[in-house]
Amino acid sequence: MYKNKLYLLALSIVFLTSCGSIYNLRDVNFSQTYNPQNKTTAIESSIWHLTDSTSVLNIHFNQSDLRNEAVNGYEISYDIYDTKEATKIQSSDADHTNIYIVDSNLLKNNTISYPPVLLHNINFNKEYILKLIIKDLDKKDIAESYITIHKENAFTSQNYQLKDDARNTLFRNYIKDGESFKILYNNYNTNLLYVKYYKLKSTIATPIYNLDVQKALKFTPDSSFTIKLSNFESNFLTLGNEGMYHFQADTNNADGLTLFQFYDGFPFVKTPIQMIYPLRYLSTKKEFDEINQSVDYKNAVDKFWLEIAGNPDRAISLIKKYYIAVKDANRFFTSYIEGWRTDRGMIYIVFGPPPVVYRNSNIETWVYGEANNLMSLRFTFDKIDNPFTDNDFVLRRDQGFKASWFEAVEIWRR
Repeated sequence: MYKNKLYLLALSIVFLTSCGSIYNLRDVNFSQTYNPQNKTTAIESSIWHLTDSTSVLNIHFNQSDLRNEAVNGYEISYDIYDTKEATKIQSSDADHTNIYIVDSNLLKNNTISYPPVLLHNINFNKEYILKLIIKDLDKKDIAESYITIHKENAFTSQNYQLKDDARNTLFRNYIKDGESFKILYNNYNTNLLYVKYYKLKSTIATPIYNLDVQKALKFTPDSSFTIKLSNFESNFLTLGNEGMYHFQADTNNADGLTLFQFYDGFPFVKTPIQMIYPLRYLSTKKEFDEINQSVDYKNAVDKFWLEIAGNPDRAISLIKKYYIAVKDANRFFTSYIEGWRTDRGMIYIVFGPPPVVYRNSNIETWVYGEANNLMSLRFTFDKIDNPFTDNDFVLRRDQGFKASWFEAVEIWRR
């Protein structure tokens, strides 16, 4: 969810013998990445570049998110691949740098935070992929994640690190209302960061069959300011207003660290006003206008769900299911707007989690149905070059999707 220039492609928990080369990515099904039932999506990781050739891997997860019962420990290992040469350049097994948890010393309130792992020979002007392997020492199961290491230059978001008020690493790129944090930047000679503030966009994805040309968004800062750095880091900061904050060490380079402040409670949807706008995907224009113009948002939302559900029990079930999907869309697809507003978020909410996902660096394809069946429904998304996020994908719309769209909406409304 995030201009943190890494993405976590979490696969389902499998046995160690099923591990394969990551360079058959076109053939790998990454659907577990967007499956909220897949516990490995709870693994958080981040990369911070320390020097020209050294980077740091941080890992964090709740033990209960991987296992319902206590375990004796986990083994952490990794492989690193040069994406251009498609070759493995290092392995923690070869270096004997596996990390083991054999007691509760690293457990804090069921949370596991490993000491930073130093990655050597990670050079600038290159891109890498790190395969992270977490092995349950009891059941011998493993969880695999793939992390892109962006070291193309000294200004990408992975040259920055976020710390909370207890100096723990923050693994997200949105800041909560009133939350204190500080920014670390890896260049000791940099004593000033330039910050541009942008109000949040309120765009909502248009229907998948709508071929109207989408206007290119213009990003003009609403204000700007600077923050001082001392010994690599800022003082503790808070973000004053909802919006997008782009931090740059050099304004001549578009790259930087982008942080967001959304509504209170993000990514969850809890208040009636927050519940209204995602209804645009299921409602007619008339229905949506009536809800939006109501003086009592809660009653208007309840009335909508009760009318399409037919009875209170089913209405409650639909409300829970729909807004969990909205929340998960926010987790997975947030870019410069909340995830539910994006093309992928819209399809995820209406059609459900995709059973098959294929991905390369610039294209993502979702398949609803059998992977090799020509009759299956396929959605292709193109990655947009966006200075604020690596999570901006746009659907290739087609009028042929119209029947499938209304059928999916009707399933919700039956």
